[in-house]
Amino acid sequence: MHISWSDFALRDLKQFDAFEAQALKIQLEEVLQTYPCQEGESIRIRYDDEYVVICHRYAWPKTTSILRILYEPLEI
Repeated sequence: MHISWSDFALRDLKQFDAFEAQALKIQLEEVLQTYPCQEGESIRIRYDDEYVVICHRYAWPKTTSILRILYEPLEI
């Protein structure tokens, strides 16, 4: 499974310090390799209770694209 990053998602990584951004990038790519998701499906993955990562899995070519990393804190 190929993982791609949109320009928006790469820009969104700049809200983190360099070490955390690199760790998040590696972690997301590892998780998405085995994430149970069908082609054509959009997914939202929580990160650190304050951010949501929005992705979309494409059928052709078999790619999961990381579209955005948005600040969206959990409401308690």
